[in-house]
Amino acid sequence: SGASSMSGKLQGCSTRITEKFPQALYIHCASHSLNLAIGDACNISSIRNTIGTVKEIINFFRPSGKRESILKKKIEELGSTSKKQRLMRLCETRWTERLDALISFKELFCPIFFALEEIAEHGDGDTSRNAFALMNSLKSSEFIISLTVVQEIFSCSHNIATALQNPHIDLSSAIEMTSGLSNILKNKREDSNSFQTLYVLAQNLAQEIEVEIKKPRTAKIQRNRSNYDVDNVEDYYRISIFNPFLDHFISQLDLRFLKHKHVLSKIENILPSRITSINQSGIEETVKILCEQWQRGDAIEILIVKELELWQEYWRTTAITAPTSFIDSIDCCSSTLFPNIRNYLEIGAVL
Repeated sequence: SGASSMSGKLQGCSTRITEKFPQALYIHCASHSLNLAIGDACNISSIRNTIGTVKEIINFFRPSGKRESILKKKIEELGSTSKKQRLMRLCETRWTERLDALISFKELFCPIFFALEEIAEHGDGDTSRNAFALMNSLKSSEFIISLTVVQEIFSCSHNIATALQNPHIDLSSAIEMTSGLSNILKNKREDSNSFQTLYVLAQNLAQEIEVEIKKPRTAKIQRNRSNYDVDNVEDYYRISIFNPFLDHFISQLDLRFLKHKHVLSKIENILPSRITSINQSGIEETVKILCEQWQRGDAIEILIVKELELWQEYWRTTAITAPTSFIDSIDCCSSTLFPNIRNYLEIGAVL
């Protein structure tokens, strides 16, 4: 893909650019970065297996008009409140579309289960066996918990994922949005009631297909699955699914977005709307960080500090309304009087 061609460690375009221009700051497409963060978070085995099962069930129904008609009949019989009459495809790349598919799947959970049950009882050969296996997958406590958790957590990111697809979004806005998402997820992680609410929803879903949420038997010798020494079922799934999934998602967001936050916060200090409130130590710290990122000698660093002081004084005394964006600020910055500041404004404009 274009993104992988850009970011490849050995032959990627970004690697070749940084070889020639070591000071270049590589920033991935914000929307793709969120997709990667979500995708990596889904490498938690329980979540990965659940999404795999959802995909299998969707692929079981969609190609067959006969099976879809059985599903539609169950939707009508059970009086489902969902407006969906068929399952959506599980998109491989766009997580906004994948989330929509997961939401519709959960809304149709009971009709799907009873449609599989009917096909398992009255279908022929392989179709019956496949339906029976998929039906048993839906009865799994791990599946029901994981489906409930993944829909809730990804719903938090849905609007942000849509916003990040805007071609005009800048790094500052992307970091601000993902930082907010990260804080929401951290609050959910720390709030004991967050999972309790999801656990009740999962229990209700299980009751509708007449199964009970149970924790798996603890093996004496562990081979393929982690053992958690807890007796309470809710605590077991909190520790084994909810917490690891949130931790992984948060770490991926921080890794892919917030690593540039420090440099960005400093370059934003030179904006006219910000510079007037920065004290002397703030000016010196800003210049130090920017010179470290875009290497300059000590002598140049001192000159830039003085240039920034002059820039600050200009905006404190002028009657012109201070611009709040890099692009607007460039038009107000003389390349003769403020050459270094203009350079940083131009860098900020393309981030």
